[in-house]
Amino acid sequence: MKQGLGQILKFVAFLFALPLIVAVALAFQNQILGLPVPKEQWFFWGVIAFTVIYLFLYNFKEVHVFGQGLLSKILQFAGSVASVAALVVPIYTIILCLVYFILNMTGASAQYEWILLTLVGFSVALHIVLTARQLYEEDSGSLKAQYFFGFGLALVMHLLIMAVLLGLVVPEFSLAEFLKASTHQTGSYYHAIYTALFVPGG
Repeated sequence: MKQGLGQILKFVAFLFALPLIVAVALAFQNQILGLPVPKEQWFFWGVIAFTVIYLFLYNFKEVHVFGQGLLSKILQFAGSVASVAALVVPIYTIILCLVYFILNMTGASAQYEWILLTLVGFSVALHIVLTARQLYEEDSGSLKAQYFFGFGLALVMHLLIMAVLLGLVVPEFSLAEFLKASTHQTGSYYHAIYTALFVPGG
C-alpha cells in the first residue's frame, strides 16, 4: 500500500514538474537552433552519430559507467552527493568544453571547432540516453514513477549545466537568453494550467 502511494505521489510530482522540464528543453533547443548553421549542424551531427551507433552497433554502457566512476572518484570527498552528481553531471562534455575553452584562449579553436562541437553533441546525447536507460532499469514499479520524476529532474540539471558550459565556449550561445526563456516559458505554462483548472471560463 505504502509503495503504491509513493509511486502515485512521485508520478504526480513528475506531472507538476513537467512544465519546467518542457520549458528548459525547448529553451536549450532554441539556443542550439539559433547558432550559426555550421555550428548547429556540427552539434546535431554528433547527436545523430551517437544515435546510429547506439541503435545498431554499441550501447556505450561501459563508457557511461566509466565516466560515472571517474566523476565519483573526483567527488569522493562529497559522500552521497557524488552518486547524485553522476546522474546529472556530464563528465565527458565537461572535459570536451575544457579543451574547447583552452583552445579558445590560445586562439587555436577555429580549426578544431567542428570536431569539438560534434563530440559535444555526441557526449550530450550519450549522457542523456544512458542516464534515462539507467534510471529506467533501476525502477521496478509498474508506473515507472521514479523513472519519470528522476529523469525529468536529471534532464533539467543536465541542460542547465550544458547551457553554462556552452555559454562559456560558444559566443553565440546566450546563457542569459536561455535562462530568461526557460523561466518565462515555465511561468507561462503554469499560468495557463492554473487558469484552465481554477479560473471560471478560463
